[in-house]
Amino acid sequence: MNNIGDTAAALISSQDSSLDHDRARLSRWGGLLAALTTTDDFDTACREDLDIKQMVDTVQRLEASLRDLSLIHI
Repeated sequence: MNNIGDTAAALISSQDSSLDHDRARLSRWGGLLAALTTTDDFDTACREDLDIKQMVDTVQRLEASLRDLSLIHI
């Protein structure tokens, strides 16, 4: 499980500045992720908690896959 965590850490650290902008987009996924985006320390949690980093990275990968898939079928 932490194999992806290393990748997530790299992705999140490069995207720290865009996390505020991503909050609304990430909250659309609902559940725990939506709840986390409403907290004041969301940015800190994304930097320091490997499990949260992995969750955000997974959602970002899913969104990228959906975008790629939609572009292929246009």
